Amino acid sequence: MKKSFWRRLAMFAATAAALGCWCGCRNHIDVNGRSCAMLTDREVDELVTVARATMAKNSPQHATAEEVSEIRSTAPEIKINYYGNCLGEAVLSWDLKKRKIEIIYEGQLNSTDPRERDIILRVMEKQPPLLDFRPGRAKYAPVRRKP
Repeated sequence: MKKSFWRRLAMFAATAAALGCWCGCRNHIDVNGRSCAMLTDREVDELVTVARATMAKNSPQHATAEEVSEIRSTAPEIKINYYGNCLGEAVLSWDLKKRKIEIIYEGQLNSTDPRERDIILRVMEKQPPLLDFRPGRAKYAPVRRKP
């Protein structure tokens, strides 16, 4: 009887420790007065991997081979807005030489089911810098013609 008690106690302690690690690894954020689970680092890395694969798959239509290789080698800027437990909108963006490329996830962000998460690809051309024609700016001052 003594062995059975200690064996059960050890099994209970191991189960509680495993459950505590499984539940305790996820950070939480306050959304509209309630605590919601955030993505883990591994899940965010998975979003980046899927985004890079999406760009490699769609590269002839949306990006050059040089841009795709830059996307594969550089880390994106990541912004996540949560609406619920791992639910929300994640924007991954790369600021390239000629364009800014964004991949936007909406829905259940940690889901692998394509019906629970939308993926939107946005490619934006960069505008040339604005010229300053104010007086006193010799570099950009307008040319005055002789009468």
